Amino acid sequence: MGCAQSRVDNGESVARCKDRKCLMKEAVVARNAFAAAHSGYAISLKNTGAALSMAMEKFNPVTIKRTVSMPAMPVESHKEFDVSIAIEEDDDDEDEEKHHEGNDNDNKED
Repeated sequence: MGCAQSRVDNGESVARCKDRKCLMKEAVVARNAFAAAHSGYAISLKNTGAALSMAMEKFNPVTIKRTVSMPAMPVESHKEFDVSIAIEEDDDDEDEEKHHEGNDNDNKED
């Protein structure tokens, strides 16, 4: 088992593989840098909002009012649910099931 047997004959594919490996490492480094920058940006936005809130507290507090009023939504009255109708429907379903079971038993006897 020498080095000659484990040597790869196709140098071009090995070079491509090494290039891909290097590019993947660079991509991971770039992704981590992007994630860190994005996190820093979010933190700076939070800090800016907090600073603006503290600065505005020193001035007269003004309640924010809507410039456009929303139209009132019509309230639909819900009809009362009649339980007796549901019970009648259930009874009809049970009658149909009994009718089908009777037909199944008749067919088995033949």
